[in-house]
Amino acid sequence: MQKLGKLFGIFLLALVLTLNFSPLSFAATNTDGNGDGQVSVTDSSAEVTWSLQGCWVAIEAHEDVNLATDFILTPGATIDSTDVGGGQKRVHTESTCPGGYTVSVTANSFPQNPAVDGPNSAIEDFDVNLSNYSSNSTVSGLLSGWGDFNDIGDSIDVGTVDSSDFRGNMNNINGSWWEMNYRYNLDGDDRAGDYRVELDYTVTSN
Repeated sequence: MQKLGKLFGIFLLALVLTLNFSPLSFAATNTDGNGDGQVSVTDSSAEVTWSLQGCWVAIEAHEDVNLATDFILTPGATIDSTDVGGGQKRVHTESTCPGGYTVSVTANSFPQNPAVDGPNSAIEDFDVNLSNYSSNSTVSGLLSGWGDFNDIGDSIDVGTVDSSDFRGNMNNINGSWWEMNYRYNLDGDDRAGDYRVELDYTVTSN
């Protein structure tokens, strides 16, 4: 009798649970109202649209370059970055612009120079040069020879990429690179001390 009582109690519990949960399951069912038990389903769709304009350009300048350390002041002499190699003077650029872009360099400031006439005199003796380049597109308008600045704020075009040079990876700026060289021509206005010129490289879509 004890065993039967236990079984009967379990059976009643199972029955109560079934009766309690069946109405919830039934209430969640949606029929089509025809009494045939078929489920009626309706849906509605929506579209999400957007429009993009323009294109993007990217640039990464090289690290700082040291032309010389403790160079003997000799008017008429020239110091340059020709011996600085290993890709340390490469400016990397890339763009999705179908019309390409132009790379330029601007003499932003000459904050540290002991020249007699100050930065305007010293910047005239500082030159830039494009020694090599590589691009995933055709290029034109390349800087030929040494380009010199006439004043602080002057810009010099380095080269033009004629179309998009995007290589399919936005994490790496490797559409084109530009190997630069720099030189300073000493004259009688220079004095012993440390010199430093700040250059800004920019890309402008065509």
